[in-house]
Amino acid sequence: MQLLDIPITTGDAEVPSSQAEHGPAYQTVDLYVPEGVGKETPLLVFIHGGAWRSNKPSGYADLGVTFSQNHSVGVAIVGYRLSTRIKDTATAPIKHPAHTHDVGAAVAWLMASILFDGQATATGNETKDKAAGVLNSWNPQRVFVLGHSCGAHTGSLLFMDSEYIHAPLKLLLNDTPHQNIQPSAWVPRIKGYIGAEGIYDIPLLVKNFPTYKDWFIVDAFGEEETGAWALGSPTRLTAVLHSMPPADHLIIQSVGDELVDVAQAKSWLDTLSDIKKNGGSALDKWTLDYNVGQLSSNHDDVLKDAAFFELVSKWMHAH
Repeated sequence: MQLLDIPITTGDAEVPSSQAEHGPAYQTVDLYVPEGVGKETPLLVFIHGGAWRSNKPSGYADLGVTFSQNHSVGVAIVGYRLSTRIKDTATAPIKHPAHTHDVGAAVAWLMASILFDGQATATGNETKDKAAGVLNSWNPQRVFVLGHSCGAHTGSLLFMDSEYIHAPLKLLLNDTPHQNIQPSAWVPRIKGYIGAEGIYDIPLLVKNFPTYKDWFIVDAFGEEETGAWALGSPTRLTAVLHSMPPADHLIIQSVGDELVDVAQAKSWLDTLSDIKKNGGSALDKWTLDYNVGQLSSNHDDVLKDAAFFELVSKWMHAH
């Protein structure tokens, strides 16, 4: 089953632009549902890459079909507004954290659809309400997040500050029978986070790839002097987990990646290792898997590599 172009709203103010990538046309989810969904079937939330300036969910249909049909994995491909410039200007109106707001709102809707009945998610949009009905039977303990490239950056921010998911989830529950429920009862239960060819440290990325600054970093984050590069780097933040259960992590880096180097993966591993080291007994069973060297495809072709699908699906089914 495929349910496409499911609209997601964030509550962010609209920007003064008529370009599609700056508005609701890119705030969508495409859902791919395998046959025979059971209590152990994973739901994989996929956040695409594209340097915060290109791509949308429809461009990853092959990924959704491959995971759902060949690996018994449900897939929700999440879109977000892009940091392109308004035509004939030097102004890119969509900047961090707008991308993460969009993705957080999508994850909140997915989790609300899984955890609560239709009273929390009914919209009158036929496709969206049908998708919510499908999701309502999903096991909330089997939700994973996979980000590729800058999508891994967004996914890691969701982990480091769960308010990106909490805030829109609270809005969804307003004026429903669930609005007074205690947070401990509906805290998002993300089972695992997977980063593939990910960006996790903006200053480090620009240091190793100086041309990236003017190519896409300034448009997506602004100038470094504003502090946005450090504040937008998961490796430089203090985790705000809001009592979320610890989520397992898989970090993937191909030796053939020509656009993002292994220093990014290593910096994220170091950050997660420090969190686990200082997290006490609550994190004793928290697993951090670091897979560097198994894959050899280039940056984008990793998502076409059969070994990648096998690695990710086996990891999810084992957790």
